[in-house]
This record gives sequence, C-alpha cells and structure tokens, in this order.
Amino acid sequence: MPAHLKDQRLKAMLLRHGHRYTGCSFWTEAHRRYLTIVSFTQPAQAIAFAE
Repeated sequence: MPAHLKDQRLKAMLLRHGHRYTGCSFWTEAHRRYLTIVSFTQPAQAIAFAE
C-alpha cells in the first residue's frame, strides 16, 4: 500500500476516536512525538494503531 494511503488511514482512525493533532503540520518530528502518547481504551484499537 502506498505511504500516502497509510498516512490517510492513520489520520482517519485518530479522528474517528477523538484524537486531534493541534500542531502545524503532519509527519514532522513534533507530530511523531504526539503519536507516541496516543492511547486507546480498547485493546483492538491499540493493536490496529500499532500496525
């Protein structure tokens, strides 16, 4: 799967579950740090996010 589609799916999953990045632009070092603190309540969501 092309990288831009993976990025789009990840952003869609985060938005669906109420995680909104408030920084200036995606895929920067700050955005990657934000992704390390994202957590989910359901184990299945965490597994899907890890992939």
